Parts: sequence; C-alpha cells; structure tokens
Amino acid sequence: MGTGLTSTKTPYLHFIGNNASDVTGSCTIIRWKNKKIAVDMGLIQTNNIVVDYKSNKEQVKALKVKDIDAVIITHALHADHSNGLLLGVHNGLKCPIYVPQGTMQILPIMLADSVKIMTQDALKLQHSHGMKALPLADEADIEKVLSLCVEKPFNERYKVIEDVYATNYHAGHIIASSQVLIELKDGYKVKKIAFTGDINTEEKSVSVPPIQQIPYADIVVGEATYSDKSRAYSVKKDRWYDKQLAKTAIEQYNKILIPVFANQRLEDILQFLVDINVTIPVYIDTPLGIKIYNNWIEKLSFEEALDLHFINEWTDSVAIQNKDEHCVILASSGMLTAGRAISHLKTLLPNPNNAVLFCGYSSPNTLASDIKVGARELKVDGEWVKNNAQIYNLKTFSSHANYFQLKDYYTKISCNKICVVHSNFATKVSFCEELQEELCEQGKSTRVICVSQNQKIYF
Repeated sequence: MGTGLTSTKTPYLHFIGNNASDVTGSCTIIRWKNKKIAVDMGLIQTNNIVVDYKSNKEQVKALKVKDIDAVIITHALHADHSNGLLLGVHNGLKCPIYVPQGTMQILPIMLADSVKIMTQDALKLQHSHGMKALPLADEADIEKVLSLCVEKPFNERYKVIEDVYATNYHAGHIIASSQVLIELKDGYKVKKIAFTGDINTEEKSVSVPPIQQIPYADIVVGEATYSDKSRAYSVKKDRWYDKQLAKTAIEQYNKILIPVFANQRLEDILQFLVDINVTIPVYIDTPLGIKIYNNWIEKLSFEEALDLHFINEWTDSVAIQNKDEHCVILASSGMLTAGRAISHLKTLLPNPNNAVLFCGYSSPNTLASDIKVGARELKVDGEWVKNNAQIYNLKTFSSHANYFQLKDYYTKISCNKICVVHSNFATKVSFCEELQEELCEQGKSTRVICVSQNQKIYF
C-alpha cells in the first residue's frame, strides 16, 4: 500500500502517462486527500525497442509506485493499458489492483507473453545496440501482479479504499473492457471522475456487450484514438464492402494471409469467415492466439463451422509456408512487428497468386504500412523480398469508436469537463476544438480540455 502521502488540499488529476500526448502507456493519477490512485498502468509501445525501453523505465520511475494506494484498470487485456503493472510490481507496487470481470482467465497468458517479449528485447538491446539492458520485468512479476488483482463485476459499486468507490460500465471495446466511474467522498461532498478507457459504440462481437452510457461525472477522461476524420469507417456503413472484398480475395487467390492481433481480433475474424461461408482450410498459426482461444470466457467452437486447424509447432508452421495450398492463414502480429506472420510473408509475397488481407490499423514506418502503400521490395526479417502479392485492407475491424461516434458519445455525456487523451496530439487538438464547438452549439457548458503531458487538472 501507499506510504502515507501528506494530505492534498486541492485534489487533482495528474496526466502522467504517455497517453496524455500519444496512444500508448495509459496511466492517470488521482490525488485525493492523502491518497494516490492510478487508473490504468500501460506500456509505451512505439515499435522502437530503444525508445520503448527507456520510456517505460522513465514512466514507472515517475509514477513512484510504492506510494500508490490502489490501481484501477479499465481493461487489462491490452498491454498499453495494463502491462506496465509488471514494471510496477518489479519496482515495489504492492497495492490492490482492480480489474473488470472476465479478466483473470486470459490475463496470465498476456502477462507471460509480455515478459517473454521484454526478455527478448533486452537481449536485442545488449547484442545489437550495446546497451546494458536488463529485462523490465521477469517471470516472478507475473505472479506478483496476479496475486494483487481483484476482479470486479459490471454495474456494481465497490469500495476501492476508504472514501473511494468505483463502478464498471461496459465499454464495447474488447472482451472484459470497462468504463469506470470513481466516486471520491469527503464528508457530504462527492466528486465523480469517469474514465472511458477505450470505447466502441458499435456492436461487433457476441463476446463484447454493447457500450453503456456512463452517468453524470464532474470530469470525464475520454479516449480519442480514432479522432481523425479520414478513419471514419463503421460496421453499419462499410461491413458489406469488406465482405465482398474478402470473398473476392479468397475466391481468386491461392494463399491468403490475414495478420491478426491474438486477442479479440482473432475471434472477430473467425466469426467474419463464418459469416462469408469460407469452406477452404483455415489455419490459426499463432500460439498466443490459440492459448487465448482455449481460455476464452465463453467456449469458442469455430471448428464446427470452419475447416479449422490449430498450428502450435514451428515445424508445422514451416510446412504450411512451403505447401502450395488454397487456404487462409491467421497469424500474428497484426502490424507485422513480430510473430509467425512475418515468416509467412517470405514465401507468400513473391507469388502474384497469393494475397495479404489486412484487418487493422498499421503504425507508420512498420512492415505492414510499407506493404499497404505498395512497396515493391521489402526487408522481411533481414531478407529482401519482392512484393508481388495482391494486398487488401479491410476497414471495419477497429475496436475503437471513430471520429463521428466519439463526438456523438461525448456530447451525450453529462459532465463539467472532458479531458481528452489517447490520441495523436495534433489530431487531438483539432478534435477538441470541434467537440467544444459542437457542445456550445447544443447550449452545453461542458469544457473540453486537450490534455498535455504531465498536466494537472484540479477539481
């Protein structure tokens, strides 16, 4: 638990996490009386291991985790919101960690994968960059995190610490994702702070309940990940086009690689393949994804509707890569930053009879983004490979609300202030200005704050 900080006369939110100015490394500190509560504790992920290593070390140091009295996680199954907990316990975090119901079946798998990556990255930093880099966390930290976690149901108010209560509301983002309303009591006075976490306002998966409108809050801390108007795709408008695109790819090409994220996106794509009546073999070639599939909260049985094959062993993956077969391959990672999808590209890309079907956003300067923009030759795992395959890009598999959905959702919330986080900063500035204008046109007095790094908002 915390170390008994001196009382804070004027309570405040401290936007200490990287999500104040970008889209990863979510963490916000609430200072209330002599208490310190962290909402989310995520990893910074920029696809640059040197930058990420240094930035995550700096962030956990700035958090002063030994002083934290409680951590509330909006969704624990995305690393940018939760896997900083590993660094936290590694550096002395010992307080309760509250997670949404449905988290604990999958969380051990996600934490173990994160530690594995941290270990691999440390070796790369030592051998390729000459850095004296120890892993940011180790296997012992997995059990430390799990021992501190307490699952809390949705729509039931619970006590966090003395005079602090919280309620989880469905966020519609991924499995076990929540918005959190936090109540801070001081005698008869009550302050309410709401955190949206990541939200999605469209129904996309049977495993993810639809978003709930959060009740009144004095302050709302809201995400704006896809606040760029150019990415305003939606299931209602655009899913039909995605289905036609996928059908065309699967009918006309031999091997179809779909790079997927192992958690949630894999399940969504499997359902999509069922919906478009795919009959050719479908290979799941992601050990992490298979572990998650087998530990899903509800039993998944796509093997009853698809010609589905689970590939765990590397030798079996190589066999598929070298086999000339009309099939669909689902392999991680979605942005082609790691995983078996990269190995498949070496044999798949040079052949014009093959296709790659992307189903998510790709950060700039990644292998995935280079493929999408039509680079004719690519460096794949150290080897130059010609890109002759057909490239498709599905638009409707985002788990985030788009620009118009965000504006609609935030204008319906009753609150005094909306603090906007989790977005490219330049895009966020424009979004905040337009959201403020919309609120004013509706005659509402809500103030929109475009949060900056390390900013404090007093309440």
